[in-house]
Amino acid sequence: MTAGFFGVYTETPAVTDRRYSSLWVVLSLIEERTSVSAGPKARKSLSTQTRPFGTFHAITSPVITRAEVSKQDEVTLDVGKHLRRYAILCLWLVAGVLYTHMVVQWIGIKSNDKEFVRSVQHSVQLVGTENRPTKDLRALLLVRAESFSIPIHGDDILINGKEDTLSVSLHYDAYITLPVLNKSVYKMSFNHQVGFRLPNS
Repeated sequence: MTAGFFGVYTETPAVTDRRYSSLWVVLSLIEERTSVSAGPKARKSLSTQTRPFGTFHAITSPVITRAEVSKQDEVTLDVGKHLRRYAILCLWLVAGVLYTHMVVQWIGIKSNDKEFVRSVQHSVQLVGTENRPTKDLRALLLVRAESFSIPIHGDDILINGKEDTLSVSLHYDAYITLPVLNKSVYKMSFNHQVGFRLPNS
């Protein structure tokens, strides 16, 4: 029984329990609505807070994928292949230049030797026909050798016989050299023998 403003009234225990249960149901519904409405807001706030951090991370430290790494490796391999090809090509060019230079020297030495032998034959016939001394023949042969760039000395010329019967033996060595270094790589040896005899001797 409760005393009110307008009078006195009484409440039974069943009525009181019913009011408490209805109040508990209303409070539980309010809490559920509050939790449901607060959930997305919290997630939204979290997403808005983490978005600038993710964007900043993507700008400062870009992620390199496997495709980009493989492309870089392919570019490096292509550069290495091209450099190797250029190096091999340069080596072949150098070898070709050296070989050509040595061939040109060999042809020049052979050509000079052939011309020198013809000049020696003519000089021996001239000295034998004019009955000149052998020392004149030696001096003439040295002049001829110098004109044809033949590396021969006086000791390399052996003269036998007299004015009407002459026999000349020649021996000298020529060398093929490398360009720039001026180093001999091949030796060419020449031996010649030229004779002269008067018809009536």
